[in-house]
Amino acid sequence: MQRKKRKRRVVKWPITIRINMEPKGQARGRAFAFRSRKKRRWMAAVHKEAKNATYESIIGGAMKGQMIGEGVREPLEGPVMVTVLAIFQKPKSHLRAGDMETWKRKLHIAKPDSDNILKAIKDAGNGLIWKDDSQVVPFGPIKIYGAKTWDRKIIEGSELIIKVRPVDYDFLRKRIERLAGPDPTESGG
Repeated sequence: MQRKKRKRRVVKWPITIRINMEPKGQARGRAFAFRSRKKRRWMAAVHKEAKNATYESIIGGAMKGQMIGEGVREPLEGPVMVTVLAIFQKPKSHLRAGDMETWKRKLHIAKPDSDNILKAIKDAGNGLIWKDDSQVVPFGPIKIYGAKTWDRKIIEGSELIIKVRPVDYDFLRKRIERLAGPDPTESGG
């Protein structure tokens, strides 16, 4: 009896992962010292906080579930573009009379830092989405208060939206040229 071959699905990039929880940053590792078993010398170690490990596992599980649902079963190889939109609950101070429209456009400039949000996402995808977080080419994260998102839906609470795709070299080249100017090594004529 022969096995039926599965049809290979064509992956539609980018893959969007939406997680309905407050975005958090990567907590610093805690260092501690201890004596070796033979009590001859002191040793040092660093561990992650349990809250951070739980947060990373939730993000990693959501990312892996979405990737499998889209037909990607193995960690991506090569450079991976990750775009992050971190949406935070708007504070009550933004609800004052006459201030209803301005909160939609306000950037979130409080903690957690953008770098730490990205670190938590990169660590969560290690070995699941990409082989190593050194493959990640980040665009963002952008931190805002509940506002219109890429799907033109208004978000009232907190949400983390992550878009993952292999690197598009044409897009990357244009982005670099816009930031740094044209490549001087290329001959123009």
